[in-house]
Amino acid sequence: MAFHTALRAKRKTAVRLGECILDQAHWAITREGIKKLRRNAPLEDDDFRPAIRQKGVDMRMGIDIVSVVLKRQANLIFS
Repeated sequence: MAFHTALRAKRKTAVRLGECILDQAHWAITREGIKKLRRNAPLEDDDFRPAIRQKGVDMRMGIDIVSVVLKRQANLIFS
């Protein structure tokens, strides 16, 4: 969060944070877990991680870009 706060303080900079969605029904196996499967080794709780998806960042950035362009507030945009 300190990084985001520092970015917000910069002149001519906008920060758009997405929303992380934790899908409780889905878990992903780690790379180490896949290696264990290949060796037929038993899996442990640490071999899984929650499947988290980030939502909304692309859409917010697109809306911001269109808004800035239509208002002619910038002639160059980096993403």
